[in-house]
Amino acid sequence: MDSVKFKFVQEVTQYGDKLLKRLDEFRRKNLYYDVRIKTIDDEFVAHKVVLAACGGVFRRNFVDPNTMMIIGDVTEVTFDCCSIGLSPILNFAYSGILEITAENLIPVFVASGSTEMKEVQDICAGLTMERLGWIIDFDGKQSLCDVTIEESLAKLEKTLRINLKSFGESPVGVEGEFPCLSHVEETWPELGVVYKLLVDCVKKAKVIDDGNKVNNKPDEVVTVDTTPTKKEFATQDTKQEPEKTEVKEPKLPATQESTSTENSKSTTEITKDETIKESTKEATKELEDPKTPAKEDPKTPAKEDPKTPANEDPKTPANEDPKLPAKPPNINGN
Repeated sequence: MDSVKFKFVQEVTQYGDKLLKRLDEFRRKNLYYDVRIKTIDDEFVAHKVVLAACGGVFRRNFVDPNTMMIIGDVTEVTFDCCSIGLSPILNFAYSGILEITAENLIPVFVASGSTEMKEVQDICAGLTMERLGWIIDFDGKQSLCDVTIEESLAKLEKTLRINLKSFGESPVGVEGEFPCLSHVEETWPELGVVYKLLVDCVKKAKVIDDGNKVNNKPDEVVTVDTTPTKKEFATQDTKQEPEKTEVKEPKLPATQESTSTENSKSTTEITKDETIKESTKEATKELEDPKTPAKEDPKTPAKEDPKTPANEDPKTPANEDPKLPAKPPNINGN
């Protein structure tokens, strides 16, 4: 019976993403929702379990800390922010994608503070300092680094008008220094409140961004120079010198022997090659020199003189005529 039992595990790729997309479709079609999210100018529907998973205010409002269960009685939550700022946060909760533009940067930053969505708040703080950090110190008299004073003022006006609808009727209870407030109120009176709110938001973003940079700063590497000075070298004990000397690996005798044998072989071969080359050069010179007589072939017989008889008797005098008879010996001494 044990052979019949088995366990099978199959993982479906991107199942979580598909599930979130299906839930987002339900939200957009107003299906199966259990909570309404209201802003100062609009309202949205959502699923409490999805928002509770994001933490922050959503979890505090939707989860009972004692039972750790979703609270069924809560069906509506209101936030003091505009819909243009909260909508990207809801999309982020269902997809993990945060879409930021020039029009919704500050509203999303404000809404992230209201909902206590730290991930969104950190992203918006860094982007705010990158795009709008200049507005904190701009006084309307000194131009920005890359444009003239006229272009700088035009850039300020455009930025304020983009965020005019973002704050709506938010209270003006902000304090601090506003370098360009007098110029804004004189030139664009309708943008005075927006300017103060915008500068206040950028200052808050700076505090958050600076804190993130400090917390995310990598550990400092301390380098210590241990090289002795000249004076330390002079007074150093000689017994400690071997510690500074690099340890060399002992050479094996077999390796030395084989190495020297190979070197001697290569030297002998080089000497033989040089001797052969010298002999070849000398032979070539002898052949090319016309004054040097050619060597006779020992196998070739010397040519005979045609006047000399071939079968000459060595006992016969050279000047006697072979046709005359020989003189008789002188018996009497005459």
